[in-house]
Amino acid sequence: MKHIGLTLLLLVALLGCDRFKYREQYTGDFEFVTIRTNPDSIDVDSQRTTYRGYIEEYGRKNLFMRFKVDDSIAPEVDEKGVLTVPDFVISGGTFSGAFIDADNVHFETQFVTYLREGVRFDVTGTRK
Repeated sequence: MKHIGLTLLLLVALLGCDRFKYREQYTGDFEFVTIRTNPDSIDVDSQRTTYRGYIEEYGRKNLFMRFKVDDSIAPEVDEKGVLTVPDFVISGGTFSGAFIDADNVHFETQFVTYLREGVRFDVTGTRK
């Protein structure tokens, strides 16, 4: 009986690991183009940067995305490639994004900095 219990536990653990395996297709090196806008300023300021970053699996259902030298985000990703950041939205920011396919991702986010400055990122990534 003890062996059956251990076998079942091992089987459940192994099957549970495959549950989030779909994330692998989205990982790798990406070139990100980020348009940063300050919509709250009198003269709407916009900056465009290109950065060679990466996407890797993070936690149980997230992806870690380094899209600028000093900016990253770790959204949840579902089997369809839809990205969500539930905690971020709860704290007053907005976020929407998805993988167009395994090689292309797009997301937009808007939030207020600690200096009470509104910031908007429009980010597109392409696998390299």
